[in-house]
Formats: sequence, structure tokens, C-alpha cells
Amino acid sequence: MEIMKGERENPCNLPLQYLQDITNNFSEERELGRGSFGVVYKGVLRNGHMVAVKKLLFLPGMHDKHFENEVYHLTSLKHENIVRIVGYCYEIQHILIEHNKKIRFAEMPQRLLCLEFLPKGSLEKHISDGSRGLDWHKRYKILEGICRGLHHLHEEWQTGTPIIHLDLKPANILLNENMVPKIVDFGVSRLFDPEQTRAYTRTLVGSLGYMAPEYLNKGIITIKADIFSLGVIIIEIIAGHKNYPDGTGISVQDFVERVLKIWRTRFKELNHTSIEKDCEQIKRFIEMGLSCVETDASKRPTTREIIESLEGCGSSILHVSNGKRSATDKLDHNFWKEPDPTLDHRKVVQVSNILETQEVTEEGKPSPRDRLVVEILEQPERRDLILGEAFFAVEGDILRGRLIYLENRGNIQFSEYVVLLLFSERTAGVVTCK
Repeated sequence: MEIMKGERENPCNLPLQYLQDITNNFSEERELGRGSFGVVYKGVLRNGHMVAVKKLLFLPGMHDKHFENEVYHLTSLKHENIVRIVGYCYEIQHILIEHNKKIRFAEMPQRLLCLEFLPKGSLEKHISDGSRGLDWHKRYKILEGICRGLHHLHEEWQTGTPIIHLDLKPANILLNENMVPKIVDFGVSRLFDPEQTRAYTRTLVGSLGYMAPEYLNKGIITIKADIFSLGVIIIEIIAGHKNYPDGTGISVQDFVERVLKIWRTRFKELNHTSIEKDCEQIKRFIEMGLSCVETDASKRPTTREIIESLEGCGSSILHVSNGKRSATDKLDHNFWKEPDPTLDHRKVVQVSNILETQEVTEEGKPSPRDRLVVEILEQPERRDLILGEAFFAVEGDILRGRLIYLENRGNIQFSEYVVLLLFSERTAGVVTCK
């Protein structure tokens, strides 16, 4: 059985025997990790590709709900920063057990998920303070990806029906070979109905330290519960711990200064060339993280507000001069075409990592110009076309990418040129206009 021939639109139903074969019968040496509801194993396919197989533990009364929840959400969600589901398995095994001194057959449900394999493991393994571990650029890209993934859950995937994860933590954020973060584990997540803004529960699920106070103390569920978890993660990624100011100890100002001091020391030791710029980014992220862990949920920002606020500190999201980025929209997957060696400007090529759409505003009003589709490369290795429905002209600078204007097709003449737009030290987009 071959299950990795490209990315399937829908996951396939996999036999239990097949999943046993590729995990060496769920052997201990194949174990990748375990949580409250299941164990994850590495599966090796005949072609050498690897997958992650999550075997849910048998928990009477909760097992079916968690399995159905996770399959539904993972099947519905398609985003760069959310784990991709490859397949699933639901089978009933009949096993012999002894009951009241008699041998009987009992039914044992087996429920498994087959997911994309993420070789760098969980974010939890990479947490450290600024004096060691991941450099700032990698942490910045991880933070940016987590914010994008959560924004997709709350606002993008289906208008008016947010998904609340409810167990967002470093252990539930996995990293691929390029350190791109993927949100995983939707077993306890909640899907709100249109117009629903909150729910109540008496059964708390989640992880202490990442649970919002109103959820922990009163069972109140809103999207702001995830925002609280995000804030803790932001602080933990930058500071190396989640001991943020709570009004009883260190002040916010002293906390920020201590974190910055550690990073400044590391930058100087490495002869870093953009210390002030990167320290400003760190400061902005720390302040945003602290706003996310406000005790009063109404004071916490939304994912949209977080993304818009952080744009100004060097985000790799391409923005238009004198305009601001709006909420991203879901793209029609049928719109993408295969790479075209001629690089015709009427084609769109999906290059790699980050895909964004954005609108342009002029003097506070929506622009009549077309929406811009931009693909940003994590590493500028290929020069492929990134034009979408809009034609646009750019003026490039090797130090700072600059978009001059957008126009509807037919309103502008193009000459042949290729521009390399550099958005940060290691992040670039390549624009080809004709």
C-alpha cells in the first residue's frame, strides 16, 4: 500500500495490520512521544518515507469523542502551520480475556491517526533562554508560524466558526526539517457554532501552566483561552521559561530588561550586526506575550491584532507602503499550477514555505486594486514566479524589499525584469514581472 503519493486532499482509511507493519508492531524503539490520550510512533514506508502514527489509548467514555474530534479537525484544516493528516484507522479487535474464571471474547476498539512526520520533534525540546540554543532568527520564524496557525484556527478556516485548541503548548507544536512549526493534537479542541462566543465545561482538559485562569477556575471557554496559552509560549520561547510577571514579584519593565540583557550579551559574543533591530523585535514579542497572559480575558489581543501589531518589527509578510495587512483569506487550492519553466507571469508557482494573501489600504480606505498573492521563501534558493491574480510592479532593493504599487490587469505595462526582494537577513521573496 502506498500512502504518500503526493498530498491527498482527503485522508485514507488504513488497515490496522498495515500500521502495525510500518511501526514494527508499535515497538518501543519506534516510539516518538506520548501524551494523556495516546502514543506516537515512527512509521517507515517501503519507499523510505516516514510518517507518524498516533495510537489513541483506550479511555472509556472519552476515546470515541477525542478520535472523531481529531479526525474531523485535521481533515478540515489545511494550513502550513497545522499538521497534515495522511490517514486514519478504526477497527474492532476481538481478544480473549478471563472474566469470572471464564474465558470470553472482548471487543477492543483500535483508533489510530497517520500524520506527516516532523523530524525536529516538539518545540518543547528546543526551549532555552537567549544565551544558548536556537538563534533569534529561528525563534522569530517559529513564533511567526505559531501565530499564523492559531489565526487560521480562530478566523480563517471557516468564517464565523472558530476552532479553539484548548491544549496549546510547546509539546503540541512540532517542527519540520526547516524548523517550520505545526500545531498538533486536536483531541480536546472545540468547534464553536456561528455567533457563539463562549462555552462552559465542568471537565477541564489541558496542561497546567498554559490554561487561562477563567478556564481553570470557572470552566469558561473562549478563543481568549488559546491566546493565553500563546502568550505563555511566546514568553517561554524567548526567555526560556514561563515565569512571567504576575504582579506579585518582578515588574514587567525589569522582566523585559533582564531578557534583553541576556540576548544582547549573546549578540555581542557572536559579533551580531543588527543588535538594535533584533532587540526591538524581542522587546515587541515579549510585550505582546505579556498582553496575551492578562488575567482579564477581554484585555488579551486577538490573533489578528497580534499579527498586525508585529508587522512593524520586521515580519516576513510582505506589506505595501502606506497600507496595512488585512486578515488572510483561504486560497482556492485549484488555483495553484505546476511549476512552469517559462515563468509566464500569468502562472502561479508554489515555491515553498509561507503563503499569504493581503489587501491594500490607501488613506484608511480599501483600495480598488486587486488582491496580492505573495509567496515568501525561507531561503532564497530558487527564483520562481510568485504573481497571483494581481499584476504588480515593484522596485527592488537588495537590502530592503519595497513594493511600489498594485494595479488591476490591463492598467499597467510591464518590462522584463527579475527582482530579489530581501525582507530580513535570511528571508527573501523573488518577484518575476514580464
